[in-house]
Amino acid sequence: YGPVEPHEVPRYWNPRKSYKSLGSLIHFHSRILGVDEKLKSIIEQMDPGVHEFFGLEIRMPKNVIFDKKYYILRVGQYFDAFSRNDSCEGSVDESENVPGLLHLNETKKGISGLAFRRDDFGQAHLWRDRRLGFQERLTCFSDELIAEIDRSGLRLPKHYKMREV
Repeated sequence: YGPVEPHEVPRYWNPRKSYKSLGSLIHFHSRILGVDEKLKSIIEQMDPGVHEFFGLEIRMPKNVIFDKKYYILRVGQYFDAFSRNDSCEGSVDESENVPGLLHLNETKKGISGLAFRRDDFGQAHLWRDRRLGFQERLTCFSDELIAEIDRSGLRLPKHYKMREV
């Protein structure tokens, strides 16, 4: 993927309802991720210069601007680290339309059964995997990044530990 042009980045988000609080990681449509200032700082510390962040204003109904700063996160690393042979049966299914393209079984059991090769993702702390299909929403976090997020007390959406091989 090439550089993001300034006109391509969303500048604001209009949720349909008001929120008093939001997690540190937000999933938007089209695989777009939003992060708060604290998570942005942790990601920049652990993967310096790898990912891009673009300021985002959250506009609640009735023209109320959410008081916490958020950023669009553009994940800057894609790997082919997924290991089909080391993953549990039923964790992925073959695409009917595109030979070789895999789709996730997005249950806890399915995600927890996925395996990724350390030799392929190396020292990366945040990445997306090319092998799992263009439309998939799987974003991978290293154990070290999750540990730092937990130490900081940040809230993330439901996520599951995958296997490293």
